[in-house]
Amino acid sequence: MSTPIRHSTSKGPALPSLELQQATTRLNRRIVLVAAVVMAELWTLTAAFESWAVGETSKMGWILGFQLVCFLLALSICWGAGAPARVKTYPATHRFGSPQPAAGD
Repeated sequence: MSTPIRHSTSKGPALPSLELQQATTRLNRRIVLVAAVVMAELWTLTAAFESWAVGETSKMGWILGFQLVCFLLALSICWGAGAPARVKTYPATHRFGSPQPAAGD
């Protein structure tokens, strides 16, 4: 004997809000940017070790300067990640669908 198929009456999982989607997009963008900067730093570090091993120390100033710039760039990108997402908030007295007070009240 087969069991009848029951259909759910719920609407299913709620879709994330636009603000949450935008915050997620900003976070993903920061992660990709920091990953690219870290890859550049690792590549530069490899070049620094190679030039040091060969004895070409004249390039070390430029390489270390680039390392510092990359580090400060990654730090500035990460620093902005701690900022809270700007989400619209409404006063506790405001309810959607309720009548708004008149201008003179």
